[in-house]
Amino acid sequence: MSSRPPKSRKSILIFSVAIHFALLIALFILPFFKRKPKEQELTSLNVSVDLSKLSHTPTPPAPSPQTEITPISEPNKPDPPKDDKPKRNIEKEALDKAAKVKQEALDRAAKELQARKAKEKAEAEKRAATKRKKELEQKKKREQEAAKKRELDKKKKAEEERKRKEREAAKKREAERARKRAAEAEALRKRNAAARASAQQKLKSQYNLLLAADVRRQWHNQYLNRSGIDLNDRVKIQVTINRNGTVTSKKIIKLARSVALNRAAKTFLAGLKTLPSFPKNMDAPYITETLSLGIQ
Repeated sequence: MSSRPPKSRKSILIFSVAIHFALLIALFILPFFKRKPKEQELTSLNVSVDLSKLSHTPTPPAPSPQTEITPISEPNKPDPPKDDKPKRNIEKEALDKAAKVKQEALDRAAKELQARKAKEKAEAEKRAATKRKKELEQKKKREQEAAKKRELDKKKKAEEERKRKEREAAKKREAERARKRAAEAEALRKRNAAARASAQQKLKSQYNLLLAADVRRQWHNQYLNRSGIDLNDRVKIQVTINRNGTVTSKKIIKLARSVALNRAAKTFLAGLKTLPSFPKNMDAPYITETLSLGIQ
């Protein structure tokens, strides 16, 4: 009973009070209403017997079962004591009826309780089924969301991989373009350097011709006794000239066989101070040249 809900216990209590009230009514009120008809029946039987005795019939009537059981009552005399057997039967019937009503009430209460339990069980099963269904739906939803997230992550990784490859390809292309630009720049530098070197070499060749001509002019202006000097005898000198034509260094690097020729070369170098200046586009800060001097 402790497991029953409050409403069920309250209804059973009310029903029990109603049954006890019905039992009280059956025990104390119903016998009072049933006693009067019995007394009227007994009075009518007594009256019928008295009339038969007053008749002028010589032979007395045959006694009936009622006349044998019930004595003739005289007027103004108190009623004889009544038998308690009918009262006990009425009380027993009332008790049986009350017990039957109580049993029926208990049966109905049990049926209602069983129906309520069945209903609660059905509702619990329904709630459990609804809960399971909801859990399955939530699980399915979570699985779908997880699958969707995995798909998005996969797409994101694929997109990142594609972008990374594109960046690497762009870096490779940029490196290749930079390498090509560097190679082209190096080739251009080399071409420019070659062209400049060629131009410088051309300028230097031109200057060397100018320098040799000026040295020979100054040499031939030097006084020299040519007697006894071999035409093929030569003295080699080395001079260093800066851009403005100033002679910064001079010396004989190879003497001739002729002493007069060597003496003349020393005298020439001692007086050699300036030579032609460099051409305007010539880049060298200075040059060192080797020249040979002879009688021719």
